[in-house]
Amino acid sequence: PPPRPLLAGAMKRIASFMVRRARLVLVLWLVAFGVALAFAGVAQDNIHQPSLRIPGSTSARAADLTTREFGGTISMAVLLKGPPAAVERQGPEVVRQLQKIPGVQVLSPWAIGGARVLREPAGEALLALQVRRPFERISDETAPAVQRVLDENVRPPVTTEITGLAPLVRALNQSSIDSLHKGELLALPILFLMLLLIFRSPIAALVPALSGLVVTRTGIALMGLVNEGVDVDALALNLVTMIGLALGVDYSLLVVSRFREELARGLDRREAAVEACSRPRRSVLTAGAALSAAMLCAALVAPGSLLVSSAMGVVVATIVAVLVALTAMPAGLALLGDNVNRWRWGSDQARTGHENFWVRTSERLVASPALAAFLVLLPLAALTAPALALNTGPPNVQNLPPD
Repeated sequence: PPPRPLLAGAMKRIASFMVRRARLVLVLWLVAFGVALAFAGVAQDNIHQPSLRIPGSTSARAADLTTREFGGTISMAVLLKGPPAAVERQGPEVVRQLQKIPGVQVLSPWAIGGARVLREPAGEALLALQVRRPFERISDETAPAVQRVLDENVRPPVTTEITGLAPLVRALNQSSIDSLHKGELLALPILFLMLLLIFRSPIAALVPALSGLVVTRTGIALMGLVNEGVDVDALALNLVTMIGLALGVDYSLLVVSRFREELARGLDRREAAVEACSRPRRSVLTAGAALSAAMLCAALVAPGSLLVSSAMGVVVATIVAVLVALTAMPAGLALLGDNVNRWRWGSDQARTGHENFWVRTSERLVASPALAAFLVLLPLAALTAPALALNTGPPNVQNLPPD
């Protein structure tokens, strides 16, 4: 027989090793998944504001001039509201505690001794905070410290409202993370139903869905490590989830489909797992390498650090998806064996007709590339049309949910 290409032989040896050590490989992935679930919150709790500053631009020079001539103070404001007597009783103590926060100076209606020297509407007191610290430290340390002081020293019936760029950015990041979790909860059931229609077996449909879940959770946890060297923002975590779920499902879908075909040809579960995971190697590795290279080039070409965090998110998600497809999938499928088709519905004749329908459809589309392009681009254009109504700009309180 002709010699196999070097990459093909390497992929087959990797798949064979994973099949022989199937239980050990799955145990290691389960441990990694458990650790990822435990540490995923680290990345989410330490996200940063994306830097839109472009070195050498007019806005960057203006910011440097402002800092040099007027200092680097950033303003925050706290409004106390409630019955006048309660505001007058709690307000001075709140001011004293806020003054203890490093870098914070408070302009309040009360003098040092506690007597009110500024007059405002009854039952209201506005505290102006000037913070002389870098913005990142204000967002990560000062804003949470201010909130802790308010939580510990303000009691009903007095209420508080806090505003400023740092609290706003922090609230936007938290809102983005909350939306991310809601999106996952909506996407996974829909994804499982679509896979169920494709495979007509709940076990076969569950494998790619679990693969996508492992990729996203592991990727988010790894972004916590990336955060030690690169400032990770909320967009990067969103990209890890979106790209990780898409690639995790896509790559594993190829492997599961090929595995079922090999079983139908009469191979045993181990041989089928090796063949299934070694044959799609070109698609998985080429797609993963191309996507990672494209994002790294974009991060290098883009001015400043605008795309660095996002590029790292895509690269991490891609690497994890490829690793899951090349290591966890052969081990899991080797243990599943024929159970991958358990509870499969539809007769063989109906399934053959269903598969022939898609084969005939794909052949027609390949024969008419213009029609295929139109049928693909039309729904994509409809899905992207809402982007025309986007109103871009700096962070704004209107970006937050009404509640």
